[in-house]
Amino acid sequence: MTEIEVYCDESCHLESDVAPATLGALTLPASERKAMAQVIKDLKIFHGVPANREVKWSKLTSSKVELYYDLVQLYLRHPNMRFRAVVAHKEGLDHEGHNQSHQVWLQKIYNVLFKNFTQANEQYRIFFDPMDTWAEKRSKETLNLLQKKYPSLRSCSIVQSHDIQLMQITDILVGAISYKNRKDIPKTNRIKNKFVSDLESQLSVSLSNKSPYNAKKFNLFHWDEGCNK
Repeated sequence: MTEIEVYCDESCHLESDVAPATLGALTLPASERKAMAQVIKDLKIFHGVPANREVKWSKLTSSKVELYYDLVQLYLRHPNMRFRAVVAHKEGLDHEGHNQSHQVWLQKIYNVLFKNFTQANEQYRIFFDPMDTWAEKRSKETLNLLQKKYPSLRSCSIVQSHDIQLMQITDILVGAISYKNRKDIPKTNRIKNKFVSDLESQLSVSLSNKSPYNAKKFNLFHWDEGCNK
C-alpha cells in the first residue's frame, strides 16, 4: 500500500476573520519527499534565496516572483502531486443553530476537504502547519473525526512550514485562492493580482468557482451554509 503525505494549510480560518476560510492539502508519495525537497531547495538557490528560507504567499514580491512561478510549475508538472482546497464562506454561518463551536465547524470543513480525496490503495500521513495556539489539540481532534470516515488516514503531525519544503507550495496555493476570494481587502497588489490571473490560466479554472467534481490534479470546492441544509 502506497504511503502518501498530506501537507495541510489554512487561511482566514479564525472565527474573528471576516474573509472565507480556505483550507488546502497537497499530496505526494512519501517515497518522493526527499528528492522533491531538494528540488525546491535548488530552485531557491537558483533564484538567489537561501535554501532553508521559508517561501510564503505573504512574502510574494516582484524580486522573487519568478521563484513562485517555478514552484507552481513544479507542482503542475509533477505527475504524482495533487492539490485540493475548500473555500468555506461564512455568510449566514449559524454555530448556535447547529449546536457547534467554531472549532467543530472547522473540523467539519476538513471532512469536506478530504471527501473524495482518498484512494483505497493508499495510506495517508497528515502534516499541519500550526496557525494558532490550538493547532496541536485541533489537529488531533480533526484526525480522530476524519478517521471515523477515512480509516486510511493513519497519523498527523504538527510541523513548522519553514522546516518542510513542500508545505511552502501548499502555502502559496492556499494564499492565492484565499486572496482571490477575499472581499475585505483592497486588491491593489499588482504582483499578486497577476500571479493569481496567471495561475487561473494555467489551471483553466477560476479560483472564484469550483473545479469539476472529479478533477484530480487541482480540485477546488466552495462551501456555504446552504451545504448544511
